[in-house]
Amino acid sequence: RSTSPRRGNALPQSPGGPPSPETQDVFHAELPETASGEGLGADELSHRARLACLAAEHLERIVRDLVLRSPRLRGSKQEQWQRIIVDLARKVCGTVDPDVRRGDNLDVNSYVKVKTIPGGFIDECAYVDGVVFRKNVLHKKMTLAIKQPRILLLSGGIDFQRTSSRIASFDTLMEQEGRYMEIIVQKIVALKPDLVLVGHAISRQAQEYLKRHDVVVIQYVKPKLLERISRSTGAPILPSTDHVVHGYEMSLLGRCALFHVVFFAT
Repeated sequence: RSTSPRRGNALPQSPGGPPSPETQDVFHAELPETASGEGLGADELSHRARLACLAAEHLERIVRDLVLRSPRLRGSKQEQWQRIIVDLARKVCGTVDPDVRRGDNLDVNSYVKVKTIPGGFIDECAYVDGVVFRKNVLHKKMTLAIKQPRILLLSGGIDFQRTSSRIASFDTLMEQEGRYMEIIVQKIVALKPDLVLVGHAISRQAQEYLKRHDVVVIQYVKPKLLERISRSTGAPILPSTDHVVHGYEMSLLGRCALFHVVFFAT
């Protein structure tokens, strides 16, 4: 995350498979320096260490009891799942840090998602410190992995609004749409985004124009998902392309460590 790396968007993988269903894109985050305990006194560090040991033992007891009660787990699988679940839970505790002063909920369940994929192996369970969701890029020639991408979020779509009350020929409408889409895409490209996520549809012409400028596009992103991505990347959600203004790149774009799409056979 770029602006608020510890605001609680860590998403672990469940005991069922790798980090996402079908396709995924991941916005990674990094821990802040304060997580290391720098600047604390020796007594406070010692007290925190004792509390951490007690918490770890309590977590292991809870997981062991849950695994033993599960009718589906027998023999060596119990020990395997216990180890994996404890490891995932520790990673969640180490990265999810709700900010109560900004209205966050202390219950980390609000910021943790468990996703499963049919098949796979137990050891393929993974933890993703970021946002995971089922989506794919619009065009097969668009790149599937970007490091340090610049991200633009739009709650609306990128398309041409036709006026139903006016009569015009088909050729005239196509020409108007082509010109309009070119102007809109030029506004977007001027911000130099690497990744654009929109809440509604993107016209075919806009897709082609954006692909020519090496901009990766994902459409039909739900509002709640846009909010999660905005929280993780620091990118504001713009209502429409009318709010795309050249010269305000720093305030309109967000960033993350990595975006990538992964496919799984189902």
